[in-house]
Amino acid sequence: MSPFTPIVVAVVLGGIIFSLVRRVPFSLAMAAVIGAVFAIEVMESWLVVSPLIRDLAFQPVHLTMPASSYTLFTSMFLHASFFHLIFNMIALILIGPLLEERIGAPRFAVIYIVTGMIGTLAFGLMHLNEHAFVLGASGGIAGILGAFAVLYPWEKIRMLPLPPMRVPFLVAIIIAVETVFALNPNSHIAHEAHLMGVAAGILLAPLIMRIGSPANAKEVPRLEGLEELAVDDELKAILRKIEGESVEDVRRAWQDQFLQRARCPECGGPLRSRGRRVYSDCGWSMDMRRKE
Repeated sequence: MSPFTPIVVAVVLGGIIFSLVRRVPFSLAMAAVIGAVFAIEVMESWLVVSPLIRDLAFQPVHLTMPASSYTLFTSMFLHASFFHLIFNMIALILIGPLLEERIGAPRFAVIYIVTGMIGTLAFGLMHLNEHAFVLGASGGIAGILGAFAVLYPWEKIRMLPLPPMRVPFLVAIIIAVETVFALNPNSHIAHEAHLMGVAAGILLAPLIMRIGSPANAKEVPRLEGLEELAVDDELKAILRKIEGESVEDVRRAWQDQFLQRARCPECGGPLRSRGRRVYSDCGWSMDMRRKE
């Protein structure tokens, strides 16, 4: 065992606990943890495969070795090169906070870690008995994108060199590119883990959003009065999401999306909201009543 292995484990667990206890953004804390772990990796870089990689990176054969199953988790904090690290950190820092600030650090942490582990597990099942090392945060980042796409489909984000686009379109492009590269048998990138991370994010995010929700969430009072503003199919679709959503945080997010897209029925200008009141700069306003 590498003498650095206990240090890395302590850094990872300490970073997770510190973020959740002190309410530091989890996405940024994980970026710092991963950077620290990579610095430790560099200290052993004179070896072809450092003991740290052997101790903490995942190998598909580990699925037949229950004692090594922890590597599904620890492999998420290791990276193979500086460029591998930088690419993942840019994605995590640019996209992670956008989702985390909407759903909260605990739910974000669950989505990031669970989808990352599922992506790695799926890759292992597809390449069982292989001895290649699998490491990196890409599976969890892919899970974040999948969750973002299903929870906030009208949101636009930008990933260079692509222009700003709605998250589902961006995810569709990523899926298409990853699928093409996954068909290349000579690829040294775990594209299957990326694809399964996205799929896990899409499927699990709505369930994870119910963590901590009250059992009677459907009885939470709802805002009315949006029907007259739903003048096109897109707004009507968002309105149906609002009416059918039982999780308060998600419902509020859909309501925010609705009001961002809706326009004043008198002047056609943007709408603003304060409490139950929706208004426009032209003087038009509407008091959205609460349904008890």
